[in-house]
Amino acid sequence: MFLRSAPSLVMILMLFSTPGLWAKKPVTDLLTPGTMIAGAEVTDREIIETRQQMYDYMDGGAELYFDHGWDWLVAADLMLQDRREFKAEVYRVASHQEALELLVSQMLLSSRALGDTAAVGDASYYGAGMVMWVQDDFYVKVWSLDVYDAVRNDVTALALGLADRLKEFR
Repeated sequence: MFLRSAPSLVMILMLFSTPGLWAKKPVTDLLTPGTMIAGAEVTDREIIETRQQMYDYMDGGAELYFDHGWDWLVAADLMLQDRREFKAEVYRVASHQEALELLVSQMLLSSRALGDTAAVGDASYYGAGMVMWVQDDFYVKVWSLDVYDAVRNDVTALALGLADRLKEFR
């Protein structure tokens, strides 16, 4: 009997000992073009992993992110079926505390107080068509490239959808 079950046991042990099997998903899987998030399709994505790429992307202001232990950034364009466009940026920083400090510093730069979008992440802010929030060691922004009456509802829905997607990267 043992000889018959030994191959099964070996297979199970191999499965559980495979490196990376239970690891976090790679950053390249976040916001992949063609992915749908809360009714919006990711149409383009840029993965920024080096300091030089970050300087080029930011065109100034990258030091603020470096000061908070910036690791990488995924920036994506999203589009609803009616062609309304949005932008999402997901920054991975050194820790949850660094992400919170980054959120506060962004709000101070714009002279704003913490908003009432607390349903997104651990702390969040809504203002002028943008939701910014902290989730684990991520600092995230989603904003509309269009101005219209229901923009708050749409960016909040996108933020909630992206927050769900981020859970796969813990």
